[in-house]
Order: sequence, then C-alpha cells, then structure tokens
Amino acid sequence: YTRPSQQETKKQNTIMEEELLQGMIRDRESQIKLIEKKLEDQKQKMERVAQEKIKIGETIQVETVQHAQELETLQKQLQTALRQYRASKDSLDMKKQQQQQQQTASTT
Repeated sequence: YTRPSQQETKKQNTIMEEELLQGMIRDRESQIKLIEKKLEDQKQKMERVAQEKIKIGETIQVETVQHAQELETLQKQLQTALRQYRASKDSLDMKKQQQQQQQTASTT
C-alpha cells in the first residue's frame, strides 16, 4: 500500500466536494420543481374557486330576481283574492240585509 500524495488527496477531496455540491444542487432543483408544481396547482385551484364564486353569485342573483317576481305574482293574486272576497262578502251582506228588510216588511 502506498500512501496517496497530498496533491492526490486534495484532488480526491475536491472531486468529492464537487459531487456533494452537485448532489445538493440536484436536491434543491428537485425541491424547486416540487414547490413550483404546488404553486401552479394552488393557482389553478384559486382560479377554479374564483370561477365557482362568480357562478354562485350569478345563480343567486338570478334566483333573487325569480323569487322577487314570484313574490310579486303572489301578492297580486292575494290582492285579487281579497277583492273578490270583499265583493262576495259585501254582496252576501246586502242580500242578508234585503232578506231581513223583506221579512220585517212581510211581518208588518
């Protein structure tokens, strides 16, 4: 066995350091790619959520308009029904009054 010279030892150390640094660089590059992928996924998710939010807002707006129209229709129907009820009640009350007047007139 012959001992390596100082120059050979330095050369081997330099090679090992370079290999170690290259390995560290590869690890960092892998980490960067992974982080970039995660960021891209998050960006896509944010865009998707924003689009869903817009759709939900539009749906709510449409439904609000539809509900307002339905409410207006129901209010008109209620008013019509109340008018018909009052007219029928007034007519019935008048007939009862006429019958009472006829009964009192025929008994006298």
